Amino acid sequence: MTAAQPLADRMLARERDAAARWFGVGLAAVPVLERFEDAGWITLLASGLGDGLPPAALASVPWLLGFAALGFAGTQVMRALAQRDRWWLLGATVAVIGAYAVHRGLALAVLVAVLALAMAAVKLVGLRQR
Repeated sequence: MTAAQPLADRMLARERDAAARWFGVGLAAVPVLERFEDAGWITLLASGLGDGLPPAALASVPWLLGFAALGFAGTQVMRALAQRDRWWLLGATVAVIGAYAVHRGLALAVLVAVLALAMAAVKLVGLRQR
């Protein structure tokens, strides 16, 4: 083992962690942003809080937290998988989001998810070449 090996291992671990974080963002983006839109959070935040939070916005908080936890869990799963399995997981996630985009149409949430998953793919390609 050379002196540069620990440095290379740390760099690869950082790239793997960055890919996992982008994957988690992409995984959680569609449900979180859709719930934001459906519950009126975006309109509420754009217009100011005014009279406080409406009941629909308050009712959506557990869902938002659950979907954020899903993104965090996806990040942890992506970190734990082998390189080949990461690509399978990423491909399956892209397929599900693509099917949702076909069903729902191109929405902001889908664009955010696709961009985040593209960043995860870029990081995974960087890992593959080393």
